[in-house]
Amino acid sequence: MTRSELAQNHPNAKMHVTDGGSTIAIDKGDLVAVCKNPGDIKGSQLLQFAVKNEGNKLDSYDGNHGFYIKNGFELVSWCKWDQSFAPDGWEEANCKAENIIFYKYTGRESEYKTPADFYKAIPASKDYDTAYEERDKNL
Repeated sequence: MTRSELAQNHPNAKMHVTDGGSTIAIDKGDLVAVCKNPGDIKGSQLLQFAVKNEGNKLDSYDGNHGFYIKNGFELVSWCKWDQSFAPDGWEEANCKAENIIFYKYTGRESEYKTPADFYKAIPASKDYDTAYEERDKNL
């Protein structure tokens, strides 16, 4: 997410930037931007900082699943990939279509080691907004 997209979509988000250029933005507990700069702190340290600064929920493409569950985020809901919401520059020939998983911070590692395990146990939400609401009801 660019700074202008962040300002437009999350005008109240608080942006944190490390000395090494990694960033995290938190909007009412929601981690809305997580970007680790190579050579900077570990990604787990960035998430620990976020949690200490009221970050307790997030959503992410399922390719990031292993990272988030190893750092205390548990899966709550999910929605199927919707190409109409693809990020700028996304090209079907070069990019993988990934479902979106919604997490809450518990400090425990999830029982669902892979997204496929979770998809088998929990049905997909109707759409992104429904999955978002389901996650927030479980906080």
